[in-house]
Amino acid sequence: MRFLKSFAFKNAIFYFFLFLCGIGTIGYLILNHSAKRIIETTKNQLVHRGDLVEVQLEDYIHGLVDQLHYLSNSPVLRHYLNEGDQQSYRLLLDNYISVIDANKDFSQLRFLESKQGKEVVRINQSVKGIEVTPERELQIKANRPYFTEAIELDASNIYFSPINLNQEFGKISLPKTPTLRLASPIYLNGKLKGVIVINTDLTKLFSRLEQTVGQDFKLRMLNEDGHYLMHENKDKTFTFEYGKTAEHTDHSIDSLMQAGVVDRTEDILSIHRFSNRSMKYDIIYQIIAPRSTLMQPYTDWWKKSVGYILLTAFFFLLVAF
Repeated sequence: MRFLKSFAFKNAIFYFFLFLCGIGTIGYLILNHSAKRIIETTKNQLVHRGDLVEVQLEDYIHGLVDQLHYLSNSPVLRHYLNEGDQQSYRLLLDNYISVIDANKDFSQLRFLESKQGKEVVRINQSVKGIEVTPERELQIKANRPYFTEAIELDASNIYFSPINLNQEFGKISLPKTPTLRLASPIYLNGKLKGVIVINTDLTKLFSRLEQTVGQDFKLRMLNEDGHYLMHENKDKTFTFEYGKTAEHTDHSIDSLMQAGVVDRTEDILSIHRFSNRSMKYDIIYQIIAPRSTLMQPYTDWWKKSVGYILLTAFFFLLVAF
């Protein structure tokens, strides 16, 4: 008891708490500064990854436009439109087969005649390979937007469909395939002869974009109505195709659909709007850093730092005694 009341003990305790306060204050400032640096670095990374996604989207759209321009100006197609015989038709089929074989993202390549929108040529590509649709299975697409809007365009102009799910005979095909359609009118001697349509399967593109963003971040893509086209929860994607209009993005505030970085309690978002002069709509995509994942290394380091500080403090307390 005399030791506990001694000046030496009181002096040791005083300097022990003084040490704790001093090193605790310094530690807090360092850790707080480190947390802020982590947040700022993450924001810069999110913006940079967003820029990389934009470059890939631009390259992808540019490649599609180039392919459609090539098909629209193909001498093989011009020869078929002039001759219309079996030999020229066979050459056109071979040309389309070679094009779709060289473009693995193309799920369909078609030429529709201008009067009724009936498919003249249709080439399908799937995991089973490339298939030429028999004449008896060719469909009339006169009421589809990619036909009705394309025939109103001038030569060399391109129609871009909204991104939605592929359909066959009016029903959504399975597995669900995110699809973008491009269509261009074909004129010969000033007269409309038909429409070329490319269906491109966006599954591989979406996968490449997710790889670009990285495993630590999430990538979500939305249309201008706020519906998810990409989401880590697949059940939230393309809900508008099933009449579930209530399944909009949970970001109901307009500011969260505008480009910029948003710092929220549970995550940090970098929001981007992709536009292209050939498209009449924008694509919104969000790159998200969940704070639980983002701050985990920092939290582990903070716990270890506190442990080391306490151990050091007790060591000096023993030295003081």
